[in-house]
Amino acid sequence: TDVVDDKIYRGMLISNSITNIQPVVNVGLATAEGLAVDWITQHLYWVESNLDQIEVATFNGSQRTTRVAGSMEAPRAIVVDPRHGVLFWSDWDGAFPRIERCSMSGNDRSVIVNKTHTGEKPHSCTVCDKSFATKNHLVRHKRMHTGEMPYQCDECAKCFRHKVSLTEHKRTHR
Repeated sequence: TDVVDDKIYRGMLISNSITNIQPVVNVGLATAEGLAVDWITQHLYWVESNLDQIEVATFNGSQRTTRVAGSMEAPRAIVVDPRHGVLFWSDWDGAFPRIERCSMSGNDRSVIVNKTHTGEKPHSCTVCDKSFATKNHLVRHKRMHTGEMPYQCDECAKCFRHKVSLTEHKRTHR
Protein backbone atom coordinates (compact mmCIF):
# COMPACT_ATOMS: atom_id res chain seq x y z
CA THR A 1 0.00 0.00 0.00
CA ASP A 2 1.11 3.55 -0.61
CA VAL A 3 -0.39 5.95 1.93
CA VAL A 4 1.06 8.96 0.08
CA ASP A 5 -0.54 8.14 -3.29
CA ASP A 6 -3.54 6.37 -1.69
CA LYS A 7 -3.09 3.33 -3.94
CA ILE A 8 -2.41 -0.37 -3.66
CA TYR A 9 0.15 -1.64 -6.15
CA ARG A 10 1.36 -5.00 -7.40
CA GLY A 11 4.57 -5.93 -9.14
CA MET A 12 6.87 -8.76 -10.12
CA LEU A 13 9.86 -9.67 -7.94
CA ILE A 14 12.73 -10.67 -10.20
CA SER A 15 16.30 -10.97 -8.92
CA ASN A 16 15.62 -8.83 -5.82
CA SER A 17 14.06 -6.10 -7.96
CA ILE A 18 10.39 -5.18 -8.28
CA THR A 19 9.31 -4.59 -11.87
CA ASN A 20 6.06 -4.14 -13.78
CA ILE A 21 4.53 -2.09 -10.94
CA GLN A 22 0.84 -1.43 -11.57
CA PRO A 23 -1.96 -0.04 -9.40
CA VAL A 24 -4.50 -2.63 -8.29
CA VAL A 25 -6.74 -0.31 -6.28
CA ASN A 26 -6.36 3.37 -7.13
CA VAL A 27 -9.65 5.02 -6.23
CA GLY A 28 -11.61 5.44 -3.03
CA LEU A 29 -8.75 4.81 -0.61
CA ALA A 30 -8.43 7.06 2.42
CA THR A 31 -5.48 5.53 4.29
CA ALA A 32 -4.83 1.89 3.49
CA GLU A 33 -2.27 0.93 6.13
CA GLY A 34 -2.20 -2.83 6.51
CA LEU A 35 -2.25 -5.34 3.69
CA ALA A 36 -2.71 -9.11 3.80
CA VAL A 37 -2.73 -11.65 0.97
CA ASP A 38 -5.02 -14.66 0.72
CA TRP A 39 -3.01 -16.81 -1.68
CA ILE A 40 -5.66 -19.54 -1.78
CA THR A 41 -8.63 -17.50 -3.06
CA GLN A 42 -6.39 -14.75 -4.50
CA HIS A 43 -7.79 -11.84 -2.51
CA LEU A 44 -6.18 -8.78 -0.93
CA TYR A 45 -7.38 -7.55 2.46
CA TRP A 46 -6.49 -4.13 3.83
CA VAL A 47 -7.20 -1.85 6.76
CA GLU A 48 -8.67 1.57 5.98
CA SER A 49 -7.55 3.38 9.13
CA ASN A 50 -9.30 6.69 8.36
CA LEU A 51 -12.57 4.98 7.46
CA ASP A 52 -12.23 2.48 10.34
CA GLN A 53 -12.96 -0.57 8.23
CA ILE A 54 -11.44 -3.61 6.53
CA GLU A 55 -11.86 -4.10 2.79
CA VAL A 56 -11.18 -6.92 0.35
CA ALA A 57 -10.74 -7.24 -3.42
CA THR A 58 -9.43 -9.79 -5.88
CA PHE A 59 -5.78 -9.63 -6.97
CA ASN A 60 -6.77 -7.45 -9.94
CA GLY A 61 -8.77 -5.03 -7.74
CA SER A 62 -12.23 -6.15 -8.78
CA GLN A 63 -15.07 -7.30 -6.51
CA ARG A 64 -14.09 -4.78 -3.85
CA THR A 65 -16.22 -4.90 -0.71
CA THR A 66 -16.10 -3.89 2.93
CA ARG A 67 -15.67 -6.91 5.20
CA VAL A 68 -15.69 -5.32 8.66
CA ALA A 69 -16.88 -1.86 9.68
CA GLY A 70 -17.88 -0.18 12.90
CA SER A 71 -16.65 -0.40 16.49
CA MET A 72 -13.08 0.47 15.44
CA GLU A 73 -11.11 3.53 16.49
CA ALA A 74 -7.62 3.08 15.04
CA PRO A 75 -7.30 -0.17 13.07
CA ARG A 76 -3.78 -0.90 11.79
CA ALA A 77 -2.12 -4.25 11.10
CA ILE A 78 -3.93 -7.13 9.42
CA VAL A 79 -3.18 -10.83 8.89
CA VAL A 80 -5.15 -13.59 7.17
CA ASP A 81 -5.02 -17.34 7.70
CA PRO A 82 -6.84 -18.66 4.63
CA ARG A 83 -6.25 -22.29 5.63
CA HIS A 84 -8.54 -21.72 8.63
CA GLY A 85 -10.63 -18.92 7.10
CA VAL A 86 -9.69 -16.38 9.78
CA LEU A 87 -8.81 -12.68 9.66
CA PHE A 88 -6.92 -10.87 12.47
CA TRP A 89 -6.29 -7.14 12.99
CA SER A 90 -5.09 -4.73 15.65
CA ASP A 91 -6.94 -1.66 16.85
CA TRP A 92 -4.77 0.97 18.54
CA ASP A 93 -7.74 2.56 20.27
CA GLY A 94 -6.20 4.57 23.15
CA ALA A 95 -8.93 3.58 25.60
CA PHE A 96 -9.29 -0.05 24.49
CA PRO A 97 -6.34 -1.33 22.41
CA ARG A 98 -6.91 -4.86 21.18
CA ILE A 99 -6.46 -7.60 18.62
CA GLU A 100 -9.63 -8.90 17.02
CA ARG A 101 -10.55 -11.75 14.72
CA CYS A 102 -13.42 -12.79 12.51
CA SER A 103 -14.09 -15.18 9.68
CA MET A 104 -12.80 -14.06 6.29
CA SER A 105 -16.40 -13.32 5.35
CA GLY A 106 -16.54 -10.79 8.23
CA ASN A 107 -18.71 -12.89 10.55
CA ASP A 108 -18.09 -14.12 14.11
CA ARG A 109 -16.09 -11.09 15.19
CA SER A 110 -14.45 -11.27 18.62
CA VAL A 111 -11.69 -9.66 20.70
CA ILE A 112 -8.87 -12.10 21.36
CA VAL A 113 -6.33 -9.84 23.13
CA ASN A 114 -6.98 -6.59 24.97
CA LYS A 115 -5.32 -4.38 27.50
CA THR A 116 -7.35 -1.84 29.38
CA HIS A 117 -5.36 1.22 30.32
CA THR A 118 -5.75 3.24 33.48
CA GLY A 119 -5.65 6.46 31.49
CA GLU A 120 -2.59 7.61 33.42
CA LYS A 121 -0.28 9.86 31.39
CA PRO A 122 2.79 10.49 33.54
CA HIS A 123 5.04 11.89 30.78
CA SER A 124 4.37 15.62 30.29
CA CYS A 125 5.71 18.04 27.71
CA THR A 126 7.43 21.00 29.36
CA VAL A 127 6.55 23.27 26.42
CA CYS A 128 2.79 22.77 26.05
CA ASP A 129 1.87 20.60 29.07
CA LYS A 130 0.43 17.84 26.88
CA SER A 131 0.76 14.44 28.61
CA PHE A 132 1.53 10.98 27.27
CA ALA A 133 1.23 7.42 28.53
CA THR A 134 4.72 6.46 27.31
CA LYS A 135 8.07 8.23 27.27
CA ASN A 136 8.50 7.27 23.60
CA HIS A 137 5.34 9.18 22.64
CA LEU A 138 6.61 12.23 24.55
CA VAL A 139 9.97 12.09 22.73
CA ARG A 140 8.23 11.98 19.34
CA HIS A 141 5.89 14.82 20.38
CA LYS A 142 8.79 17.08 21.46
CA ARG A 143 10.16 16.97 17.91
CA MET A 144 7.26 19.21 16.87
CA HIS A 145 8.53 21.89 19.23
CA THR A 146 12.24 21.50 18.49
CA GLY A 147 11.96 20.91 14.75
CA GLU A 148 14.26 17.91 15.13
CA MET A 149 14.16 15.54 12.16
CA PRO A 150 16.49 12.67 13.06
CA TYR A 151 15.64 10.36 10.15
CA GLN A 152 17.40 11.21 6.88
CA CYS A 153 17.03 9.60 3.45
CA ASP A 154 20.39 8.28 2.28
CA GLU A 155 19.44 8.91 -1.36
CA CYS A 156 18.20 12.52 -1.37
CA ALA A 157 19.03 13.80 2.16
CA LYS A 158 15.40 14.73 2.94
CA CYS A 159 14.76 14.58 6.70
CA PHE A 160 11.77 13.33 8.70
CA ARG A 161 10.52 13.49 12.29
CA HIS A 162 9.27 9.90 12.31
CA LYS A 163 10.92 6.71 11.08
CA VAL A 164 7.69 5.55 9.42
CA SER A 165 7.66 8.72 7.30
CA LEU A 166 11.19 7.98 6.09
CA THR A 167 10.21 4.39 5.27
CA GLU A 168 7.24 5.60 3.20
CA HIS A 169 9.41 8.21 1.47
CA LYS A 170 12.06 5.65 0.47
CA ARG A 171 9.45 3.92 -1.68
CA THR A 172 9.42 6.95 -3.98
CA HIS A 173 13.01 6.17 -4.99
CA ARG A 174 12.18 2.71 -6.35
